Amino acid sequence: MTNTAILAATKTKFLFVFTSIFIYLSPIHVILFLIGLAVSLDTLAGRWCAKHLAKRAKKDVRLVVTSKKTRQGLVSKMLTYQIAIISLFILDKYVLNDIINYFMSNFTVDFIITKFMGIVFLWIEFDSFDEKYYLVKGKRLKTIIGEKIKSIKRLIFSVKKLGNENQN
Repeated sequence: MTNTAILAATKTKFLFVFTSIFIYLSPIHVILFLIGLAVSLDTLAGRWCAKHLAKRAKKDVRLVVTSKKTRQGLVSKMLTYQIAIISLFILDKYVLNDIINYFMSNFTVDFIITKFMGIVFLWIEFDSFDEKYYLVKGKRLKTIIGEKIKSIKRLIFSVKKLGNENQN
């Protein structure tokens, strides 16, 4: 067998394994993507916050914010969250779904524990992002979002009230 044939056979086997894993995890692709996106955004926010705090403290930004620290934090958090979600998915698929369906036959949400933990991880990342935003800007994103929602509610209420007055 030539080196080219061995390389082609190895490539084919690798693609088969990769495709099989990809298809197996297809029910949680969106969760994995959202968690990866949230971790990445939080990491970028961490770099942004560290730069601002270093400038405030009159420290050299290049010594405080390094790619090595960023990479280590990103990779460890990403691997931890993704492995936890995949492990929960496997547990959910083979054990928990059957137990939940046995006791609650009308319950139609599959992989509920996986989805719940995905939401928990997303909330943790949002909270971390919010904390970094607060350190730099002095205002919480949760407060800003709450204020925007209240103003939209007031606008909708005013439009409805105006529409009701015009009908009368």
